[in-house]
Formats: sequence, structure tokens, C-alpha cells
Amino acid sequence: MYCQIHKEREGEQIDRALLKNVIDVYCGNGMGELVKYEEDFESFLLEDSASYYSRNASRWNQENSCPDYMIKAEESLRLEKERVTNYLHSTTEPKLVAVS
Repeated sequence: MYCQIHKEREGEQIDRALLKNVIDVYCGNGMGELVKYEEDFESFLLEDSASYYSRNASRWNQENSCPDYMIKAEESLRLEKERVTNYLHSTTEPKLVAVS
């Protein structure tokens, strides 16, 4: 699943409906609790996201002016919020925004 999210971050088209269905299974397995989702998926997603954006921020800082850097950062945050809307659990949004 992380591979699919990475592909989408890089501009590739992915099957969002399939990804949402898989994530819904994680959420449903907890019988009302999100423990499995948080431990088995979300924690790794957040770690991977922090690493991804750390690398990109360094590259953007070297390659772009300050205004262009800010535009890229704002667009990335918008897209992460869109990912939450499309296939992640809503409780992931503040955590994902914090590491992005």
C-alpha cells in the first residue's frame, strides 16, 4: 500500500478505490477500534511520509526560490489532505499534515 501512495505522490495514477477498500479492512478488523489500522498501517505510513518529505524539502530548498518552495509545500499539504479524503481514515489527517 505504501508503494501505491508513493507512486501517487510521484504523479502516477493509482486505484484509489482499491486502496480505500484495503484500508477499510484494516479499520473494520478492529471492531470499532483503530488499533490495527494505527499499528499495522498508519505508523508506517507516517514514518514513510516524514522521510519522503524530508528528502523533498531538502531538494526543493536547493532547487527553488523561497516563493517556489512555499508553493510546492502548500501543494503537497493539499494533496495529503486529499489522500485522507479519498482513502485514508480521517484521524490520519492531523498526523499526516504534521509530518509532511
